[in-house]
Amino acid sequence: MASTTTQALDAPAALVPAGLTPGQTFYVVFVSSGTIAGNSSSVALAAFGQTQANNNIETAKITGWKTLFGHDDGTTSTTIHTAVSAPFYRPDGTRISTSSATFWAVTHESVINRSEDLSTHTGNIWTGFASNGTRANPNDDTLGGNDFASDGCLVGLHVVNQWSAGALTGGIGCTASYSTYVISPLLTVPGPTGGSVLPFN
Repeated sequence: MASTTTQALDAPAALVPAGLTPGQTFYVVFVSSGTIAGNSSSVALAAFGQTQANNNIETAKITGWKTLFGHDDGTTSTTIHTAVSAPFYRPDGTRISTSSATFWAVTHESVINRSEDLSTHTGNIWTGFASNGTRANPNDDTLGGNDFASDGCLVGLHVVNQWSAGALTGGIGCTASYSTYVISPLLTVPGPTGGSVLPFN
């Protein structure tokens, strides 16, 4: 049976966590320093992640940053971006989790609270998805503005190391503007010959 390959992008030196060696792969996850309305379209939300990454000289060196969100229109921009399992880190090099399985869990090793500019984030974070990456209750808790129960949409938590499925807020129709979680494409620690290609079945 033929195998498929995924190209890991060379990570900028400033984003390589301490202790990793050439050829090892990882993801970087940050909380956007900017904000976006919870009733935005899925197209606007999808584009938001790269726009935020472009605000910092190091994260801007990478193309392919993705906003994590669940939307009323059925878009679920979550686990699809982590098909190849690898450790997850904040942009300051702190490890969040060891694999895709542990990333899509209720708790992490470290709170995801660093923005692309390395500042500490303390506000709400739009999600619209449960901690395991599944889309929240559609047309109510998901983003997009179809707030059936008029109780807002799902945001992230900063309690201990819990994260996505935190609380419902943002006003009727989720019109408030909050930050989002943003994830890099699969990255590799560059060596003398550049990036690596990882096979998976």
